[in-house]
Amino acid sequence: MMKKIMMLGMAVFFMMGLCGCKKAMMQINDNGVVTELEVSIPQTVEGILGDAEIVLKDGDEVSPSLETEISDTQEIVISRKH
Repeated sequence: MMKKIMMLGMAVFFMMGLCGCKKAMMQINDNGVVTELEVSIPQTVEGILGDAEIVLKDGDEVSPSLETEISDTQEIVISRKH
């Protein structure tokens, strides 16, 4: 029984390594207010902002663009147009 549990544990550990999932600390500069959060990457800027529950309004500018896939630690800058 113990051997089966160990084999199952090793299989889960191995599969987690294959998914290619990794984490990165992201900085989101929202019109001068900086927030840091840990996110799973790769992921698009739009997905990261969604995870952070940041809502964009018409006229807001985001750099890099919402469609950009982030694969490493990076800063996202939001310029709000009031």
